[in-house]
Order: sequence, then C-alpha cells, then structure tokens
Amino acid sequence: MTAIALTLASSAQAEVVCSFCKPDVLAKQTIYEDDQVVILYNHKPAIRGHCMVIPKRHVERLEDLNEGEVLAVHEAISNLFRATFKSYESTGYDIFQKNGKEAGQSVPHVHVHFLPRKENDYWDIGLYLRLFSAQFQSTLSKEQLQEEVANLSQSFSYLKSDL
Repeated sequence: MTAIALTLASSAQAEVVCSFCKPDVLAKQTIYEDDQVVILYNHKPAIRGHCMVIPKRHVERLEDLNEGEVLAVHEAISNLFRATFKSYESTGYDIFQKNGKEAGQSVPHVHVHFLPRKENDYWDIGLYLRLFSAQFQSTLSKEQLQEEVANLSQSFSYLKSDL
C-alpha cells in the first residue's frame, strides 16, 4: 500500500468523500508519486494508458493550486509521457481537465486526464466518444489493473535513474 497522505484544504472539504483520497484507490491505482503529485491509472480507461495526474493536496479547482503544485503537475505529465513512450510506444498525448461541477467534473479533486496517443490511432471524435462512454463501462478487472499499473510503474522506475 502506498504511503501517501493527501491533505485536506479545509475542514468543510473533510466531509466530502473524494475517491482520489481513499487509501484503497491509491493502493490499487498508483503508478507514480512524489511529494506533490500522484499518478493513478484510470480504472475505466477510455484507451490503454489513460491516467490521471493529481495533486496530493485536496483542492477542488485548478486555480486553487499553488505555483509549486502547478509545476509538479506539469513535470508529472512530462514524465508520464516518457513512461508511456517506453510502455506503449506513444508519440503524443491528449490532456484535459474539467474544472467545476458545471463543467462535468465528477470527482471534487483537481485531476488532469492523460491519454497517450500514436499516429492514426483514433480520430478525435472517436476518442471523445470513448471518453464519454468510458463512464458507463465496467471497471478493469483486478488483474488487468494490476498489469497496467505494474507496466507503467516499471517504466517510471527506469526513468528515475535517467532523471
């Protein structure tokens, strides 16, 4: 089990049930963490390699991140691309972030979706349809999730020696 401790920004937020702050979710889905961010493998991936980059501090809105957290999220995205290049031979990526319930943010904790891409893999509309329909699909099996997490975690361990 991962030894991260996400901190809550306020006592009011302590009452909010956030799936990204749950120890069992963190233990099953974490592929990388440092003192500022955690990267989780999506349990309902739109495409193989679909991950989420999440600040450890529980913050609901992007504009509430401090400068260090913004930089840490950016660095994690860059390193995640390098890991997905190693694991999946991706040559590009899409990122997106929903900010606020009105925008469709389903978990009240800032998170950036990362989707590794290869040339000619999906038309943009096809990818958007996959993203939309992913919420209705079954979660990955325990074995599938473990395999994907182990694969990307191993790529991160190789990267750490290069950083």
